Amino acid sequence: GLDQPEITVTFRVELQPPEPADEEAAEAGPPALVAHTLRVARHDTVAYARFDDDPFIYELDETIYRVLTAELVNRKVFDILPQDIVGMTIITPGSQLELVQADGEWQFAPDPYVTLDQSKVKALADALAGLRVESYEVLAGGDFQATGLFAAPITVSSKLTNGQLVNLKLEDAQPDGAARLAGWVERKSIFRLSEPDSAALLRGLEHY
Repeated sequence: GLDQPEITVTFRVELQPPEPADEEAAEAGPPALVAHTLRVARHDTVAYARFDDDPFIYELDETIYRVLTAELVNRKVFDILPQDIVGMTIITPGSQLELVQADGEWQFAPDPYVTLDQSKVKALADALAGLRVESYEVLAGGDFQATGLFAAPITVSSKLTNGQLVNLKLEDAQPDGAARLAGWVERKSIFRLSEPDSAALLRGLEHY
């Protein structure tokens, strides 16, 4: 795939000039810049790279690939803190989980006598507040109807201490485990979430 690379990184390196032999040589001009190109492509689940026209092909660590493809804008989805969340509702095809906070404890809203693992529910609130974008499709003002998110089967809603609702729409999991299309309804921000991050939001009551 390196004949049609997914990523092309071009950068310039300043060559260190030799020590001037005399004062006249020291004023000869600015240092020379040399341009280099790194081409990157994925094959199956492995990222490969080629540097300039070197005859070698390198396998890149997954963390390096993610750095090269990461968004340069703030990737945090919501501008909220975990302690801002006092209610969470997760609607998936065939199920609905509603969790509310009362007297500092998380409860299962339909039956407050169900005993919940408070640390696991807190982890869910932490995950929601700290959710990070894999890549942006539209930063704000996106068309949920055109992208299919308006009718997406999964909704994750958070109720905040000020009464505000924060709604997240997600499409179903992709067969190949690719990042899911998702959107913040109120801001009309459309993006992709990694499958592990998406799955962490969608556990059923038995997990908690």
